Amino acid sequence: MPDKKQGSAGSKKKIGRCFEIKPQEGAAPSMTVHYYIEQLENGNVALELMDAKGDPTGQIAAENVNLADFKERYKSCSEHDCPLLPRTVEEIRMKMAENRAAMGETHLDNQKLDEAEDMFKRSLNLDESNIKAQIGMGKAKMEKNLVEEAMAIFRKIREANQIYEQANKHTFNEFAIYLRKKELLGEAIENYEKAIFIDPADEILYYNLGRAYWEKNDVQAAIGKIKEGLSIAEGKKKDFAGGMMVDDGESSYDEEKAYLLRTHEIAKSALDFYMAQEEQMMEKYFEAHLEAPGAIDKKEVEDACIKLKGIVEKSDFGGNAEMKYLMLNQVENIFDEVAESRPDPWRITRWLEKLEGAAEAMERQNGSPPGAKDMIRKIRILVFKKTQDKTSAKKSRVIVDPAMD
Repeated sequence: MPDKKQGSAGSKKKIGRCFEIKPQEGAAPSMTVHYYIEQLENGNVALELMDAKGDPTGQIAAENVNLADFKERYKSCSEHDCPLLPRTVEEIRMKMAENRAAMGETHLDNQKLDEAEDMFKRSLNLDESNIKAQIGMGKAKMEKNLVEEAMAIFRKIREANQIYEQANKHTFNEFAIYLRKKELLGEAIENYEKAIFIDPADEILYYNLGRAYWEKNDVQAAIGKIKEGLSIAEGKKKDFAGGMMVDDGESSYDEEKAYLLRTHEIAKSALDFYMAQEEQMMEKYFEAHLEAPGAIDKKEVEDACIKLKGIVEKSDFGGNAEMKYLMLNQVENIFDEVAESRPDPWRITRWLEKLEGAAEAMERQNGSPPGAKDMIRKIRILVFKKTQDKTSAKKSRVIVDPAMD
């Protein structure tokens, strides 16, 4: 019978150590194929092929096999001498969880969302701390437009107090890129920082973190992080030049050097761009405040934000929950900025532009919240009521998006 593993939450997570097909009476001998089994929630089992070392391969040989049929056709290797190396239940369970998380990621890449969610769930049934499965489940929910469920999973990941292994650096980096593309910038920044905590000597993580800060309109933080990454890269360039870098066997020495130099040049270009934009933003800021010192009436803007939030919350956005969440996020950004002791109108204008773009996109799909565009326009007037003529021409400039990932 399958071995039983008691999970921390009290649920029984069952896996089988090693099974093989029972020989048929009178049949010619054949090559023995070994399997591990996973007991599914419906009581049936899935069979996963084993490799020559006795490890789970990630290849599911049979799904949803009736338990009675399984007992009839297969026998446990615990009943006789098995030539494969023995594995502990814990080793098997962890490897099978990893395999299912990887299968889920493949389904997610192919937009097979139901299959992806099922595999991530099965991975978490085997190992509830598997970070790839947790992230994958959140992504699957987001892609299915179940935004609130996805955000609940992302919050749980963010609040988890776990010690992460070196390999998780790539997981957090890729997750942060995904979050940034979804405009969940606070969550993206937190995950880049987790990756940096794991490997503080990886300059690419600082470049990516700088990109996220830039999109969050925190130009100084963006510049600071890019500079940190460039400083690390300069040290590595010196090590390459001095023959201090060794070939670790994991990647080509020449490829590693070429990648370092290429990303270093990209980051330098991004830094120059960010610094130029910061200078322009400072010029705009001083122009605005010389023209209209103390122009923002906080109470009026806050009231308008509350009304706009109410309009957005009441609308169903034609079922587009992700767009609804993104608009609410921009409104909250403006509200929080206005609450600052010295709110920056040029940070606010970028959020207003995103709101206007979203409202126009939803209008084309007949899903724009009634009254939203008028309220966004009112907020813009309240923030820039004394600087409209001076800023209208500059507002039309397109900001280049330097790709760091």
